[in-house]
Amino acid sequence: MDGKLAGLLMENDTENNNIGTEKINNNVNKNKKNMGCLWTFIILVLIGSIAALLDDGTTSTPQTTSDNTSYTSENYQTEGAYRPVTGKYSGFGGMNVAFSNWGGQSANCLENGAGKSLVSQIEVMFQESSPQKNQVLYSISNYNPTLKFEVNNPRWAEVAEDFDRCIADITFKNYKPDTIAGYKGYGDSATPYTIDEAQFGVTYYVSKRGDKYKASIRAVGCDPIEGYYN
Repeated sequence: MDGKLAGLLMENDTENNNIGTEKINNNVNKNKKNMGCLWTFIILVLIGSIAALLDDGTTSTPQTTSDNTSYTSENYQTEGAYRPVTGKYSGFGGMNVAFSNWGGQSANCLENGAGKSLVSQIEVMFQESSPQKNQVLYSISNYNPTLKFEVNNPRWAEVAEDFDRCIADITFKNYKPDTIAGYKGYGDSATPYTIDEAQFGVTYYVSKRGDKYKASIRAVGCDPIEGYYN
């Protein structure tokens, strides 16, 4: 009996030793796996940090702005959808205004060079317009992306105290009928009027150098056509 009991105890001790050894080996393997995962994580974090530093230092693009692109937008429509407003002139070059005004001054209102100059300057005014500068032109052009204009009917402005002042009409093409040109009145009582209900014009002076003429714009604006409002 004692021999059998001793044998059983020895077997149990052997089994316990084997179980203990197996647990130790399992713990060692788990620790190795955990350490491997930890090092893998650390390496990935380091790689990510290095990549971020390199990207920050080498791929950043400086921001550039210009007066031309600042209005291109549609600050109302789509970024980059802006198309320049282009124009033409008609009725210029027919004759000089000499002796046709009260004082007989030669205002040169009808010269071809004045017409070309007016168109060029108005195109620039549209391009440089913004919510803070030439708001009416800005609003109209942004609401009508294929807008075009024509400067026509040049004439003396018939201002007794300013014999050299000229005036011409501006007509628009490719615009939506509900395009608001401006407001009549002030505050809460202001009433909008559309392009169809308005008369657009440009007042200008003409200077001459040799056989060339250049217009200097005094103002571009519009007024409601009489009869639309009380």
